[in-house]
Amino acid sequence: MKIYLIILIFTQMLFISCFKNEKNNEIENQSNQNIASQKKMTTNANEIIIKTINGNIKITLFQDELPNTTNRINELISIGFYNGLKFFKVIPNYLIQFGDPSETGFGGSGKKLLNETIEKTVTQGTLCLVRPNGNNSGDSQLIISLTRMKNSQDLYLPIGKVTEGFDILKKIKVSDKIIYIKNK
Repeated sequence: MKIYLIILIFTQMLFISCFKNEKNNEIENQSNQNIASQKKMTTNANEIIIKTINGNIKITLFQDELPNTTNRINELISIGFYNGLKFFKVIPNYLIQFGDPSETGFGGSGKKLLNETIEKTVTQGTLCLVRPNGNNSGDSQLIISLTRMKNSQDLYLPIGKVTEGFDILKKIKVSDKIIYIKNK
């Protein structure tokens, strides 16, 4: 009788153990699939739309040349980081700056990006990552240039180019809100 009881308990433990492992594997597989699909979505998102109170601005990101930087910006977009933020600095005919929740030029998401480089000149309509202290100091702050900026690569890393909405750029004023930024 004792042996039957021991065999029964052992069989139940074995069954439960197998069931738990199968369930854990299923959960792990689902989690890995979700992560892979998020990475795929982020990696392939080379166009973004900035919806402002004045209209939409379409930007193509330099995904191939700057994969780490553009992926981080796409991550911030996917979690809604920029939604509702204000354009806190507008210098007519020069630049529009946003991406700082504190609106001081000193804030950000809290994650500094490692330096990437690109051989592109900052011209009218270039989207740039702001690097206030040079290399490895970029975070979430971005500018859109309204003119050609000479010798600006230490401060501004070109990460994209406006393809539609140049007329909207001229309408943006300090404290105008970004309704949302989304990946196209």
